[in-house]
Amino acid sequence: MPMMKTYFKNIFLLIFLFMASSCVDNSVSYRHPSATSQQANNIADRCWAAANRQSPVYLCRNVLGCAPDEFGLVISSVAARDNAYGYCLLSNGFVRDR
Repeated sequence: MPMMKTYFKNIFLLIFLFMASSCVDNSVSYRHPSATSQQANNIADRCWAAANRQSPVYLCRNVLGCAPDEFGLVISSVAARDNAYGYCLLSNGFVRDR
């Protein structure tokens, strides 16, 4: 019986986090003031590749889910990759478009 309570607690937590994250729009978009669409896409692609090379995203040992000690590694590696991508775009003349 205690196993069922833990299971339902985890399911409830997952549903709550999913609903809470859907309420937040924290996306940042970038635009280049003088480049054509094709040039901007090429720069963005190069920045994405450079960000993935500079700070790769940590993948969990288990394919079906992360262990508790891995969750922080995943979140911090995604944040580092996103920061590297944003820095690359800003250093190539892009501006934030919010």
